[in-house]
Amino acid sequence: MSSNADRPYAARKDALRTTNETFQDLERLVLMTYELYRKIHKVATPYNSKQHGNSIYIPPPRDLFTSNIRMSNNLMESSLFAKMVSSTIDFYSKTKGKKQLVEPHPSIHHSVQFSSSQFKLSEVENTKAIAAVLNKKFNSEVKSLTKIEILDHGDIRPIYLENLRPEKFEYLILRPKMGKTGVPVVKFWEALLYRQPSQFMIDHVDSEINPRYCGMI
Repeated sequence: MSSNADRPYAARKDALRTTNETFQDLERLVLMTYELYRKIHKVATPYNSKQHGNSIYIPPPRDLFTSNIRMSNNLMESSLFAKMVSSTIDFYSKTKGKKQLVEPHPSIHHSVQFSSSQFKLSEVENTKAIAAVLNKKFNSEVKSLTKIEILDHGDIRPIYLENLRPEKFEYLILRPKMGKTGVPVVKFWEALLYRQPSQFMIDHVDSEINPRYCGMI
């Protein structure tokens, strides 16, 4: 099962952009995250299975991943990989190998994660003017808009959130919203904001629509 219940988000908001902007920059990061997770899962799962017969559980060592997963020279990818590996080792250490990482599948893994040092929140001053050009039809007056700027990830365009209560958030997840058929709709996105800091939520799932892949069965 997802660990989302253990780390409930403090706010869930539509992630908005101006009508002439797409989310292709974030799609690229989602794909990068998914591919890294898929490779880590492929290495970690058989290792953990072999440990079940041992009297003392030994979590997977870091060099198991670095020696079996070929990385590019992309610094952003390397940094993300390091965080995901550390989180994977921590996951298996805490569960003593009694749980496996959730099997990767696009229906439940379609998000990108950011720690507090990787994003900046600021209040928008010209709320009415910005709200008029965002990709959402508002049923009532927008009282406030918060701009999210993603740092150190190349040219990622800002995201806007409506009526977000001002407080300190330590973690951010951005993802496409799920359609009625259970398929992520890349035109519409949402933001999950957390008060608790995290290195990387390796056991996070974005949907429980597929019980086989989300770890329910």
